[in-house]
Amino acid sequence: MYNAARLALLLFLTACAPAYAMPICPDHGRRADCVADADSLWIGRERHRHDIIDAPEIGHTAKCDAEIEIGLAARDRLSELLADGFDVRTTGAKGRYGRTLSTWWLPDGREAGEVLLDEGLAVVWPQRRDWCR
Repeated sequence: MYNAARLALLLFLTACAPAYAMPICPDHGRRADCVADADSLWIGRERHRHDIIDAPEIGHTAKCDAEIEIGLAARDRLSELLADGFDVRTTGAKGRYGRTLSTWWLPDGREAGEVLLDEGLAVVWPQRRDWCR
């Protein structure tokens, strides 16, 4: 009986625990369980791309310093949003660079990409925005 009660408690605590707490990836690199930028995460060895949003670039593909600045703010905001945990919901599809397409749901029921949209830190994919204006 003791083992059954312990197992039940463990299952309950696991169900209540956040799925992930996400740090920022060092050097925008391939690291397990981290925020690469505001629209992509590494979970284990798999890169996830947000299915709904497009965020400013922070790497070599950024068109200006302003885009990098906004992109870093967006990345940091996503990391903050995911700090208390989140659920990953994959679409079952891969993006054009082989990334798993997914959405990231916060414990309070909001979707992280929608929050970034509401805060002006992302646009709806495939719309593009000139972040340099």
